[in-house]
Amino acid sequence: MDDSVVLNFYHISGWPVYYRASVGSAIKYLEVLDSKPPGSRYSDFRQVPLGQLPAGRWNVAQLVHDGKDDKLTVKSVEQRTLSDVMDAWSGVKVDHKSLGDHLLATADEALQPNHYIEFSRLSEAPAEVAVPKVIALMDPWYHGRSVLANDSKIRRLIRDAGISTRVLGHLTENDSRVIGFMLESVAARQAGIEHLEACRAALRKLHELGIAHGTLRRSSFLILEDGGGALLQGFWTSFQTSDQELLAGEMAGVEGLLQQPLDEGHRPPASITGVES
Repeated sequence: MDDSVVLNFYHISGWPVYYRASVGSAIKYLEVLDSKPPGSRYSDFRQVPLGQLPAGRWNVAQLVHDGKDDKLTVKSVEQRTLSDVMDAWSGVKVDHKSLGDHLLATADEALQPNHYIEFSRLSEAPAEVAVPKVIALMDPWYHGRSVLANDSKIRRLIRDAGISTRVLGHLTENDSRVIGFMLESVAARQAGIEHLEACRAALRKLHELGIAHGTLRRSSFLILEDGGGALLQGFWTSFQTSDQELLAGEMAGVEGLLQQPLDEGHRPPASITGVES
Protein backbone atom coordinates (compact mmCIF):
# COMPACT_ATOMS: atom_id res chain seq x y z
CA MET A 1 0.00 0.00 0.00
CA ASP A 2 0.98 3.60 -0.62
CA ASP A 3 2.38 5.30 2.48
CA SER A 4 0.37 8.47 1.79
CA VAL A 5 -2.96 7.32 3.23
CA VAL A 6 -5.48 9.85 4.53
CA LEU A 7 -8.38 8.47 6.59
CA ASN A 8 -11.78 9.87 7.53
CA PHE A 9 -13.89 8.09 10.13
CA TYR A 10 -17.69 7.76 9.92
CA HIS A 11 -20.18 6.26 12.32
CA ILE A 12 -23.83 5.99 11.33
CA SER A 13 -26.39 4.66 13.77
CA GLY A 14 -27.48 1.17 12.76
CA TRP A 15 -24.73 0.70 10.17
CA PRO A 16 -21.14 -0.54 10.29
CA VAL A 17 -18.37 1.85 11.21
CA TYR A 18 -16.38 2.70 8.12
CA TYR A 19 -13.34 4.63 7.02
CA ARG A 20 -12.94 6.50 3.75
CA ALA A 21 -9.31 6.22 2.75
CA SER A 22 -7.46 8.34 0.23
CA VAL A 23 -4.69 6.05 -1.00
CA GLY A 24 -2.52 7.91 -3.46
CA SER A 25 -4.97 9.02 -6.15
CA ALA A 26 -7.65 6.42 -5.30
CA ILE A 27 -10.50 6.38 -2.80
CA LYS A 28 -11.13 3.14 -0.91
CA TYR A 29 -13.50 2.18 1.91
CA LEU A 30 -12.79 0.10 5.01
CA GLU A 31 -15.85 -1.39 6.73
CA VAL A 32 -15.78 -2.70 10.29
CA LEU A 33 -18.24 -5.60 10.15
CA ASP A 34 -18.47 -6.36 13.87
CA SER A 35 -18.66 -2.78 15.11
CA LYS A 36 -18.27 -2.32 18.83
CA PRO A 37 -20.43 0.07 20.92
CA PRO A 38 -20.14 3.82 20.11
CA GLY A 39 -17.65 4.21 22.94
CA SER A 40 -15.04 2.23 21.02
CA ARG A 41 -12.20 4.45 19.85
CA TYR A 42 -12.56 4.02 16.11
CA SER A 43 -11.30 7.56 15.60
CA ASP A 44 -7.90 6.32 16.78
CA PHE A 45 -6.53 5.60 13.33
CA ARG A 46 -3.57 3.69 14.78
CA GLN A 47 -5.80 0.63 15.10
CA VAL A 48 -6.50 0.53 11.35
CA PRO A 49 -4.37 -2.29 9.86
CA LEU A 50 -2.97 -0.34 6.93
CA GLY A 51 -0.05 -2.73 6.61
CA GLN A 52 -2.44 -5.60 5.84
CA LEU A 53 -4.16 -3.84 2.95
CA PRO A 54 -3.03 -5.29 -0.37
CA ALA A 55 -2.10 -3.45 -3.52
CA GLY A 56 -4.20 -3.99 -6.61
CA ARG A 57 -7.71 -3.27 -7.78
CA TRP A 58 -10.20 -3.10 -4.94
CA ASN A 59 -12.32 -0.38 -3.36
CA VAL A 60 -13.90 -1.99 -0.27
CA ALA A 61 -12.08 -3.86 2.49
CA GLN A 62 -13.94 -5.61 5.29
CA LEU A 63 -12.36 -5.49 8.73
CA VAL A 64 -13.13 -7.56 11.82
CA HIS A 65 -11.82 -7.71 15.38
CA ASP A 66 -9.57 -10.66 16.02
CA GLY A 67 -10.48 -12.87 18.94
CA LYS A 68 -7.13 -12.54 20.68
CA ASP A 69 -6.40 -8.89 21.44
CA ASP A 70 -9.45 -7.23 19.86
CA LYS A 71 -7.42 -5.52 17.15
CA LEU A 72 -8.79 -4.90 13.69
CA THR A 73 -7.67 -7.23 10.95
CA VAL A 74 -8.51 -7.47 7.24
CA LYS A 75 -11.07 -10.18 6.43
CA SER A 76 -11.44 -9.56 2.68
CA VAL A 77 -11.17 -6.99 -0.11
CA GLU A 78 -13.30 -6.62 -3.22
CA GLN A 79 -14.00 -4.37 -6.17
CA ARG A 80 -17.59 -3.34 -5.51
CA THR A 81 -19.88 -1.27 -7.72
CA LEU A 82 -20.88 1.71 -5.57
CA SER A 83 -23.87 3.69 -6.78
CA ASP A 84 -23.83 7.45 -7.34
CA VAL A 85 -25.05 9.46 -4.37
CA MET A 86 -27.00 11.78 -6.68
CA ASP A 87 -27.59 12.68 -10.32
CA ALA A 88 -24.99 14.97 -11.88
CA TRP A 89 -27.61 17.23 -13.47
CA SER A 90 -25.33 20.29 -13.59
CA GLY A 91 -23.45 18.90 -16.59
CA VAL A 92 -20.10 19.67 -14.91
CA LYS A 93 -18.10 17.03 -13.06
CA VAL A 94 -14.96 17.70 -11.03
CA ASP A 95 -13.12 14.90 -9.27
CA HIS A 96 -12.61 15.52 -5.58
CA LYS A 97 -8.90 14.73 -5.73
CA SER A 98 -8.37 17.53 -8.25
CA LEU A 99 -9.52 20.18 -5.79
CA GLY A 100 -6.10 20.29 -4.17
CA ASP A 101 -5.62 22.31 -1.00
CA HIS A 102 -8.75 23.68 0.55
CA LEU A 103 -9.77 25.61 3.62
CA LEU A 104 -12.19 24.18 6.15
CA ALA A 105 -14.69 26.83 7.18
CA THR A 106 -14.65 27.88 10.84
CA ALA A 107 -17.86 28.06 12.85
CA ASP A 108 -18.04 31.82 12.30
CA GLU A 109 -17.72 31.36 8.53
CA ALA A 110 -20.22 28.54 8.33
CA LEU A 111 -23.34 30.52 7.40
CA GLN A 112 -23.28 28.97 3.94
CA PRO A 113 -23.77 26.15 4.41
CA ASN A 114 -23.81 25.44 8.14
CA HIS A 115 -25.62 22.15 8.16
CA TYR A 116 -23.99 19.78 5.72
CA ILE A 117 -22.15 16.56 6.44
CA GLU A 118 -18.78 17.57 5.10
CA PHE A 119 -17.91 20.83 3.43
CA SER A 120 -14.98 23.09 2.78
CA ARG A 121 -14.20 26.42 1.19
CA LEU A 122 -11.79 26.05 -1.68
CA SER A 123 -8.72 28.26 -1.63
CA GLU A 124 -8.77 28.13 -5.42
CA ALA A 125 -11.78 27.29 -7.59
CA PRO A 126 -11.43 24.44 -10.11
CA ALA A 127 -10.71 25.46 -13.69
CA GLU A 128 -14.12 24.14 -14.74
CA VAL A 129 -15.87 26.73 -12.55
CA ALA A 130 -15.90 30.39 -13.56
CA VAL A 131 -16.31 31.97 -10.10
CA PRO A 132 -13.65 32.89 -7.53
CA LYS A 133 -15.19 31.36 -4.40
CA VAL A 134 -16.59 27.85 -4.13
CA ILE A 135 -17.94 25.63 -1.39
CA ALA A 136 -17.62 21.89 -1.93
CA LEU A 137 -20.13 19.54 -0.30
CA MET A 138 -19.88 15.78 -0.21
CA ASP A 139 -21.60 12.79 1.35
CA PRO A 140 -19.90 9.59 0.20
CA TRP A 141 -22.00 7.23 2.32
CA TYR A 142 -23.06 4.33 0.12
CA HIS A 143 -25.63 2.51 2.29
CA GLY A 144 -29.14 3.88 1.98
CA ARG A 145 -30.39 7.24 0.83
CA SER A 146 -28.39 10.45 1.15
CA VAL A 147 -30.18 13.62 2.23
CA LEU A 148 -27.58 15.60 0.30
CA ALA A 149 -29.04 13.96 -2.81
CA ASN A 150 -32.41 15.45 -1.90
CA ASP A 151 -30.78 18.87 -1.53
CA SER A 152 -29.30 18.53 -5.01
CA LYS A 153 -32.67 17.42 -6.43
CA ILE A 154 -34.49 20.44 -5.00
CA ARG A 155 -31.79 22.82 -6.17
CA ARG A 156 -32.33 21.47 -9.67
CA LEU A 157 -36.05 22.25 -9.45
CA ILE A 158 -35.47 25.83 -8.25
CA ARG A 159 -32.29 26.64 -10.17
CA ASP A 160 -33.92 29.44 -12.20
CA ALA A 161 -35.92 30.97 -9.34
CA GLY A 162 -33.13 33.10 -7.87
CA ILE A 163 -33.75 31.91 -4.32
CA SER A 164 -30.68 29.75 -3.70
CA THR A 165 -26.97 29.81 -4.34
CA ARG A 166 -25.89 28.35 -7.66
CA VAL A 167 -24.83 24.75 -8.12
CA LEU A 168 -21.63 25.04 -10.16
CA GLY A 169 -20.93 21.38 -10.74
CA HIS A 170 -20.93 17.94 -9.15
CA LEU A 171 -18.10 16.16 -7.35
CA THR A 172 -16.90 12.67 -8.15
CA GLU A 173 -14.46 10.22 -6.60
CA ASN A 174 -12.19 7.93 -8.59
CA ASP A 175 -13.21 9.96 -11.66
CA SER A 176 -16.60 8.28 -11.79
CA ARG A 177 -18.89 8.01 -8.74
CA VAL A 178 -20.86 11.18 -7.98
CA ILE A 179 -20.61 12.06 -4.26
CA GLY A 180 -21.50 15.74 -3.94
CA PHE A 181 -21.69 19.14 -5.54
CA MET A 182 -20.19 22.63 -5.49
CA LEU A 183 -21.95 25.85 -4.58
CA GLU A 184 -20.99 29.41 -5.30
CA SER A 185 -19.88 31.10 -2.09
CA VAL A 186 -21.73 34.39 -1.59
CA ALA A 187 -21.25 37.33 0.77
CA ALA A 188 -24.14 37.01 3.21
CA ARG A 189 -25.14 37.58 6.82
CA GLN A 190 -27.53 36.10 9.33
CA ALA A 191 -31.24 36.74 8.92
CA GLY A 192 -33.10 38.67 11.61
CA ILE A 193 -36.60 39.96 12.18
CA GLU A 194 -35.68 43.09 10.21
CA HIS A 195 -35.42 40.85 7.13
CA LEU A 196 -38.91 39.40 7.53
CA GLU A 197 -40.30 40.54 4.19
CA ALA A 198 -37.22 39.46 2.23
CA CYS A 199 -37.38 36.01 3.83
CA ARG A 200 -41.09 35.72 3.16
CA ALA A 201 -40.52 36.69 -0.48
CA ALA A 202 -37.93 33.93 -0.95
CA LEU A 203 -40.12 31.34 0.74
CA ARG A 204 -43.13 32.45 -1.30
CA LYS A 205 -41.24 31.74 -4.53
CA LEU A 206 -40.37 28.28 -3.22
CA HIS A 207 -44.02 27.62 -2.41
CA GLU A 208 -45.14 28.88 -5.81
CA LEU A 209 -43.02 26.10 -7.28
CA GLY A 210 -44.96 23.61 -5.16
CA ILE A 211 -42.12 22.90 -2.73
CA ALA A 212 -42.16 22.96 1.07
CA HIS A 213 -38.84 23.66 2.76
CA GLY A 214 -39.52 21.02 5.38
CA THR A 215 -37.08 22.05 8.12
CA LEU A 216 -37.28 25.82 8.19
CA ARG A 217 -35.03 27.57 10.70
CA ARG A 218 -33.50 30.98 11.06
CA SER A 219 -30.29 29.64 9.54
CA SER A 220 -32.26 28.46 6.49
CA PHE A 221 -32.08 32.06 5.20
CA LEU A 222 -29.08 33.95 3.86
CA ILE A 223 -29.26 37.74 3.60
CA LEU A 224 -27.12 38.93 0.70
CA GLU A 225 -24.67 41.70 1.55
CA ASP A 226 -25.23 43.38 -1.81
CA GLY A 227 -28.87 44.14 -0.99
CA GLY A 228 -30.14 41.41 -3.30
CA GLY A 229 -32.61 40.06 -0.77
CA ALA A 230 -32.76 36.63 0.86
CA LEU A 231 -31.77 33.17 -0.30
CA LEU A 232 -32.80 29.80 1.05
CA GLN A 233 -30.57 26.87 1.91
CA GLY A 234 -30.72 23.48 3.62
CA PHE A 235 -33.08 21.55 1.34
CA TRP A 236 -32.29 18.11 2.72
CA THR A 237 -35.90 17.53 3.90
CA SER A 238 -37.67 19.67 1.28
CA PHE A 239 -40.41 18.05 -0.79
CA GLN A 240 -42.92 18.77 -3.52
CA THR A 241 -46.51 19.24 -2.36
CA SER A 242 -49.84 20.75 -3.38
CA ASP A 243 -51.01 21.02 0.24
CA GLN A 244 -51.74 24.74 0.55
CA GLU A 245 -52.56 24.47 4.25
CA LEU A 246 -49.14 22.99 4.91
CA LEU A 247 -47.40 25.71 2.89
CA ALA A 248 -49.41 28.42 4.65
CA GLY A 249 -48.36 27.00 8.01
CA GLU A 250 -44.71 27.09 7.01
CA MET A 251 -45.06 30.71 5.89
CA ALA A 252 -46.82 31.67 9.12
CA GLY A 253 -43.88 30.41 11.14
CA VAL A 254 -41.27 32.68 9.54
CA GLU A 255 -41.80 35.67 11.83
CA GLY A 256 -41.38 33.60 14.97
CA LEU A 257 -38.27 31.73 13.87
CA LEU A 258 -36.53 34.99 12.86
CA GLN A 259 -36.86 36.14 16.49
CA GLN A 260 -35.28 33.01 17.89
CA PRO A 261 -31.58 32.69 18.77
CA LEU A 262 -29.56 31.62 15.76
CA ASP A 263 -29.21 27.86 15.85
CA GLU A 264 -25.71 26.52 15.56
CA GLY A 265 -26.58 24.70 12.36
CA HIS A 266 -28.82 21.76 11.67
CA ARG A 267 -27.41 18.47 10.52
CA PRO A 268 -29.31 15.75 8.74
CA PRO A 269 -30.31 12.87 11.04
CA ALA A 270 -27.41 10.49 11.62
CA SER A 271 -29.74 7.58 10.91
CA ILE A 272 -30.11 8.71 7.30
CA THR A 273 -26.64 9.68 6.25
CA GLY A 274 -23.02 9.66 7.32
CA VAL A 275 -21.60 12.01 9.92
CA GLU A 276 -17.88 12.53 10.15
CA SER A 277 -16.53 12.18 13.65
